[in-house]
Amino acid sequence: MQAIVMSGSIPLHCKPVIFDSFALMPNAKVICMSSDQPELEYILEPALGTSQDIADRVKAIVRRHLVKFDPDDCMLVFVPYLDKGKKLAKMLGCSFYSGQEGTGDKDQ
Repeated sequence: MQAIVMSGSIPLHCKPVIFDSFALMPNAKVICMSSDQPELEYILEPALGTSQDIADRVKAIVRRHLVKFDPDDCMLVFVPYLDKGKKLAKMLGCSFYSGQEGTGDKDQ
């Protein structure tokens, strides 16, 4: 099995968390490039029991941050499974995008 984990910006100190979260082998290849994006906030949460617990926590985090948003701000929530992402998007009242969708730039 092969896994490719991509992110626009994961701090190096988060590498062990990423390896553990995605069950990557210690010899997995990591390609890093310099990035400086101080506007990004990383939220690492302890493991929760059920998918519903996770969805409820994500909803609380999103609601807490939306009050600080400007009209041009955006938020990305990454999910491991399409069905969970669609359910979460419905719960949050927002659109859902995946690489399998044939949407244009406006929808993305």
